[in-house]
Amino acid sequence: MDSDEAVILILDTASAVQIANDQWEAYGSFPKRLPTNHATLTRTGELWIPMVHVNWDGTPEFSDGRHRTLTLHNLGYTTVPVLASRKTADALQHIWGSISVARAEYQFPESQVTTFIGR
Repeated sequence: MDSDEAVILILDTASAVQIANDQWEAYGSFPKRLPTNHATLTRTGELWIPMVHVNWDGTPEFSDGRHRTLTLHNLGYTTVPVLASRKTADALQHIWGSISVARAEYQFPESQVTTFIGR
């Protein structure tokens, strides 16, 4: 399998929230769009999938989707699906969430990315 292959990585929500919070703290910012994301998810049932990568120092970071992650957490979801490379997914094995739980929590549309990684 190609280490740069795009995969849908299922993260444990608490771990995903910690990544987002660590990132906000590191950049001295805070979440601002939570009400908008909550309204969008409530109205449409849809949110774009967040993206995660691992920095040169081994720390995970959101490329996109920190607010959406907190929104999912606040709404009681126990998993957060993210778009990542296979290499990133392998590096984050310690925070994988359950694929079967994610499939119960979300309706995944047909996509070009068909590989799911998780427990």
